[in-house]
Amino acid sequence: MRATTRRGCSTPCRLDEVRSSLCDPEGLRDDLLRLHSIAHTLINDAGLTVGAQDEPFVDQVSDVIDKIDQYVADLLSIRDVLQPLEALRSDSPTCFDGR
Repeated sequence: MRATTRRGCSTPCRLDEVRSSLCDPEGLRDDLLRLHSIAHTLINDAGLTVGAQDEPFVDQVSDVIDKIDQYVADLLSIRDVLQPLEALRSDSPTCFDGR
């Protein structure tokens, strides 16, 4: 259990990193909005509503997929820290419920 506790100490930090990367400017949300706009331009021959990037569109898509894969890996590692705690579940309906 000691290793789990030690690993668990970094869990909030890891979650904070994921959260900030999702929401901050230049985070995943902005990346997805930019890709959506570019895809709309390419597919519907619409006017481009975002600034042009030096990087080709498909490379930008690959970068976003890599980011998502990293978020999934980070969240799964947080889940791995929490999962052993589920073994603490008791058959008693009032166990750990604050009563």
